[in-house]
Amino acid sequence: IFSHSQLCKTLNFFLNEKPKFVQSMYFEGNSATWEHQDTYYLDSEIIGSMVAGWIALENIAADAGRFFICPLSNKIDLIKQSKLNNYAYNHQKYIREVVSLIKEKNLKIIAPYLELGDVLFWNSKTIHGSLDSQSMTNSRSSITFHAIPESHKFLQFQSRQSTLISF
Repeated sequence: IFSHSQLCKTLNFFLNEKPKFVQSMYFEGNSATWEHQDTYYLDSEIIGSMVAGWIALENIAADAGRFFICPLSNKIDLIKQSKLNNYAYNHQKYIREVVSLIKEKNLKIIAPYLELGDVLFWNSKTIHGSLDSQSMTNSRSSITFHAIPESHKFLQFQSRQSTLISF
């Protein structure tokens, strides 16, 4: 999937160079994913340079816990990791901060219908997640990916840089 020419061409357009994939996840079920910005967890060494995508591996029913985004939330200053809300010791505080930000800024939440093969792209600073499933039978089979420009270093938890090998 990640070597598909159209996907790589689209990412090259967004990144202005060849993409380097730094993470992917496969979702077979339909568990909820809390509201977050990817940059809190991972990004390019140049914050906001990472592009992510969600690929539907089936038609995603409305009650299957669809993926959502908050358009234009990438333009809001980010909640940075600190002693008070870091991933290791107080991750729930970070999640509460993001939920408060959505309410405070009256951000729109959009959970689009995606069919098999559709891809939704977003920036690492865009608030997103997935809704709670309302179905015991419908799944949300999908793959997410995160890519940075090939020349950039990978940043984890807004503090650890590493150089990944490209293939």
